[in-house]
Amino acid sequence: MEAENKRLKMELGKVQKANKEMEESAKFLSDTFEDCKNMVSEIYSLLKDFKSFEKIPQEVDQIKQYQRINNLEIHGIPETKNEQLPELAIKLAKDVVHRLPSSKVEMPKPILIKFCQR
Repeated sequence: MEAENKRLKMELGKVQKANKEMEESAKFLSDTFEDCKNMVSEIYSLLKDFKSFEKIPQEVDQIKQYQRINNLEIHGIPETKNEQLPELAIKLAKDVVHRLPSSKVEMPKPILIKFCQR
């Protein structure tokens, strides 16, 4: 009987040791999983920031386009020596030039020039 108790105690000790090792292993895996979750969360956050950076070139293009809204670029007119560009612009404009009505008395009325070609 005493030999049986001794054997059972040894078996119980082995089981307890194995159980402790499994608990330590489970704790390690749990900690590693939490670390991985945190890394995924950080990567997701960085990815969201990156997606907002992708929009920057498009926004810059829109700003550049808006800055050119009042510009007119003309192609195909040959360059001449001593050219007078203001006179050339007047020749390109249709002879319909007039002031627009304005509701603000203190401000000068805007001038409208309708171009023949754009």
